[in-house]
Amino acid sequence: MGRAEFQLGKESLFLNNALLTQSIGLGAKKDFANGSSISVFSSYATASDEPYGADRDTWIDSTVIYQSHKIENHRWLIAADRSKNRGIANGRVFPYIGVIYEPESDFQAVFGFPFLQLSWGHPENRKILFHLTPFGSRVELEKKLPDDFIAKVRLGMTLHSYLHKERLDEDDRLYFQEVSISGQIRKNVTSTTGVLFGLGYAFERHLYETEVVYSPNSKMIRFDNDFFGRLAMEFRL
Repeated sequence: MGRAEFQLGKESLFLNNALLTQSIGLGAKKDFANGSSISVFSSYATASDEPYGADRDTWIDSTVIYQSHKIENHRWLIAADRSKNRGIANGRVFPYIGVIYEPESDFQAVFGFPFLQLSWGHPENRKILFHLTPFGSRVELEKKLPDDFIAKVRLGMTLHSYLHKERLDEDDRLYFQEVSISGQIRKNVTSTTGVLFGLGYAFERHLYETEVVYSPNSKMIRFDNDFFGRLAMEFRL
């Protein structure tokens, strides 16, 4: 794989051209008789220019989520997460609390600390989704088409964090953020298998190093706008 040089402040960094995030893990969910549930998930993860190349660039992700039983038109949501590469409070347990609010069958709001998600419509026909967290936001429009085709249009800003192996400060992260617009078509081949094809355009693409997300400690590097494509097969278990 080729390597590229980036100048971050006074430091020159040599990085693989493809920064990668990889993980492998297991999860379980328990539904209780009163309608509440608890989910747990844990994975062995890495995010680096050399994935799993050094112990300091790997970690265990752990998440616990509790949903209360339905009380009129809402449920309580309580969760805790531990990650070495969250971007906020890295390596420490981070709490989440919120409400799942469903006043009507075609509208749902999930909001709390620190997230917001709104969805309208029915999955079997069309759906609009708005999602916001400290690490990005997106708007999606999904519509079911004849012959089991599903079309989706997406506009969003995403933020990715990497623990690059050349960093001098243990708390430094490389952050790559971009805005993108894309469209995709998914064909449900069977009830559990689908094929997906998508095209998109990415812009406002920046790379920077920092200890605190959205606060670069040196000048940001800007990348050219670019087109991208996606071809995938999905399996729903």
